[in-house]
Amino acid sequence: MAMKRGEFQNDLRRNLMGLDLSSIKLTDLERRRTEMLMEGMDIKSIAKEEGVSGSSVRGTLCFVDVKVYLHLNTLGR
Repeated sequence: MAMKRGEFQNDLRRNLMGLDLSSIKLTDLERRRTEMLMEGMDIKSIAKEEGVSGSSVRGTLCFVDVKVYLHLNTLGR
């Protein structure tokens, strides 16, 4: 089933709450886009600021989502 607009980024924000990003191995690009998301920017705004497509930002954040999921599983959450 498809996610509603904004649902993915809100889920990712919720999963990142209280996590120390330095404990997750992220590339510079992943870290920068994740920090922008946590500052309240949405995917469309991040894409516009970086001059890339929303699909590019969403793809990067999908990798971050998987890394966060794996990290949380190792912590037993």
